[in-house]
Amino acid sequence: MRKLTLDEIRADAARRGGKLVTETYVDSLTLMEWECAQGHRWRAVAHSIRQGHWCKRCADEKLRHSVAALHAIAAERGGRCLVGSYSNSQTKLEWECKQGHTWLATFNSIKQGSWCPECRAASKGERSFIAPVMGALSSAD
Repeated sequence: MRKLTLDEIRADAARRGGKLVTETYVDSLTLMEWECAQGHRWRAVAHSIRQGHWCKRCADEKLRHSVAALHAIAAERGGRCLVGSYSNSQTKLEWECKQGHTWLATFNSIKQGSWCPECRAASKGERSFIAPVMGALSSAD
C-alpha cells in the first residue's frame, strides 16, 4: 500500500469542509490535528478520517433532539414525555402512555418503535388468551 501524501490528506479534510491543522505527515496511523467547518478541533489518525470518521462534536450535536421532538413523538402515540430538558438520545427519560403508565426509556428506543411495557404485556396476555379460544371456536365448525 502506498503512503498518502500531505496534499491527499488535506484534500480529505477539505471535502468535509474542514482542514488539517497538523503541518507534517508521518504515516496514516499517527495522530494529527483536524478542524471541522464549525471550528471544533480534535486529534485523529488519517486512516480513520479516510474511513469516514469526522468531528465527534458535530456528530453528537446531530444526534441531539429538541424537547419539542420528544413531546411530539409521545403525542403521536397518545402519551407524554415527562421531561423538561434533554441531553442525548442514550439518556433514559420518563414517559407516560395514554393509560397513565410511566416508565423509563431512551429516545432512541422510543424512536425505534418501543412504547409502554405494561400495555405491551397486557396486549400479549390478551393475545395468548384469545388465540386458543378462537382456535377452539374454529375447530368446532
